[in-house]
Amino acid sequence: MRARGSVVTPLLLVSLTPFLFLNVRLDGQEKPAGKGSPLKLTVTVLSQTYCVNRTIVDAPARGAAVGEVSFDLHLRIQNVGDHAIILCRKCIECYCPDLFDIQADGTQGGLGWGVIPDTFGVTVRAHHPKHPDSNDPIIPHEGALEMDRLAVVDFVDFSRAHTPSKGWVYPGRYFLQARFFTWDPADPDAEALARRWKSYGELYDQEIVTEPIAIQIEIPQAPVNCSAH
Repeated sequence: MRARGSVVTPLLLVSLTPFLFLNVRLDGQEKPAGKGSPLKLTVTVLSQTYCVNRTIVDAPARGAAVGEVSFDLHLRIQNVGDHAIILCRKCIECYCPDLFDIQADGTQGGLGWGVIPDTFGVTVRAHHPKHPDSNDPIIPHEGALEMDRLAVVDFVDFSRAHTPSKGWVYPGRYFLQARFFTWDPADPDAEALARRWKSYGELYDQEIVTEPIAIQIEIPQAPVNCSAH
């Protein structure tokens, strides 16, 4: 999974690529991080890009154009609780998202594609400061933190000539459910750090999951080669 740095982007200045103008609404997807969570996440799809991976030659993709689809997402994490929240800005990255089939009536079907989450690209800090710094922003009550993150769907077979095979993604309509971790689970210091920083706010280290977003995966025209992850 590719990590991406924090970027605060004015939404009015960002243009969607033409193929994002579908018959479904892509923006404004909201869901609290969990039951009783002090956070509310709003996700907006900014753009959608394709690339091909010419090194994949295994069946069922032999001779086919295969690659990945990347979704540039804008996150707005709002504190709806009654106390300040501390987040690890560098740790907020996207797990590989889940794709759900869309049934004939437009409702969500079964899981069409999903992989075991990993935290590749996230580095555990060797030493944590005595108090939160720029890497650990404090979100006050009713405050918000905004950033851009990348969600990537791998193992996409762009050829219609092949019989669909389990484990591959094919062009069509899906519900994409993005999942974000907010703290590196490999960091053993989270509990001690939460106690140390208690006077500044509550350290939030739970996963945030969005509501599924309707998306369309196309057959790309002249896609670029995928870069190394």
